[in-house]
Amino acid sequence: MKRFIFVVFCCVLIVGSTSAQGLAFWGIGGGMGFVNVSNGFGSSTSGFGLNARADIGDIAKNLRLIPEINFWSVSENFDFFDESFKWTWRDFAVNANVHYFFDVEGSLQPFLGGGLGLNFITLSFTDTFMEETFSASSSTTEIGVNLIGGAQLNLDGPVKPYAEFRYVLVSNMNHLMIQAGIMYAF
Repeated sequence: MKRFIFVVFCCVLIVGSTSAQGLAFWGIGGGMGFVNVSNGFGSSTSGFGLNARADIGDIAKNLRLIPEINFWSVSENFDFFDESFKWTWRDFAVNANVHYFFDVEGSLQPFLGGGLGLNFITLSFTDTFMEETFSASSSTTEIGVNLIGGAQLNLDGPVKPYAEFRYVLVSNMNHLMIQAGIMYAF
């Protein structure tokens, strides 16, 4: 419930600040993708994630404000003789990103971007040995840096598909994301 209230609070701040700056609400969209997480234990694991985003408009020429919410969860299982281990990592991130759209001919418009995110990370661990189970979990909130590159396909009409690569630098949980989705322009 606290996360929901925080997200609503952030959305109110973003909408309030954009109307004060003369920006507008240009579109909304979302997508899904692949995530590969490098954890602090020297290994990596992969899974899938979801995102929802808004197009708030141009801050400057070709520089667009794109706030978003991302969620992913990955798990890894280990077996050692009669013992079984399971690690699960989850991240719920509220991001404020900017995309610089390059002026190019045609409908495919490439962009580079970056931003900051508030990452709510949860790590869960389960150990099963001789039918006895031990579980523990921990969570933390970290600031992450998003490095983004991708392209948007500007079709006739309000639907604009996009695809992007993203590398997120966040304490002991750096991850690569490959996402695709659709923006619906108003």
